[in-house]
Amino acid sequence: MGSDIHSYVESRQDSGVWTRVPWPRQDVVVADEGPFETREYDVFGFLAGVRGIPALAAPRGLPADVSAEVAEESAGWGADGHTHSWLSVAELLAVDYDAPVPGRAATYRELLGPSYFRDLEVLSRIGADRPARVLFWFDN
Repeated sequence: MGSDIHSYVESRQDSGVWTRVPWPRQDVVVADEGPFETREYDVFGFLAGVRGIPALAAPRGLPADVSAEVAEESAGWGADGHTHSWLSVAELLAVDYDAPVPGRAATYRELLGPSYFRDLEVLSRIGADRPARVLFWFDN
């Protein structure tokens, strides 16, 4: 049995309200899928500080202004959902992915792998016009 990530993307509208953005995958929108949803434990570590990899940011919980849709998804997991957090697309894009990972003989680029960077490219397009963020949690 492993751990899975559940992730969603939101963007801030001109009104200031955050709304969920459907996740495009190979030119198809997949309603129940989000970025980083492959079972890549190094990516989980980078996002949330699990498995001995330093997190980009300590888990923050879900933001107070989370969209109703994502809040409902989270509530549906009850106690099985854990380590809720979020990262802005700007934070993800600002990382020096060619820097070495502390305690590892690899750079972040090598550690995170191609699927992470495919998802990051999609996120960069989503966040090009307005603030965007990735919200996530894990289950076992």
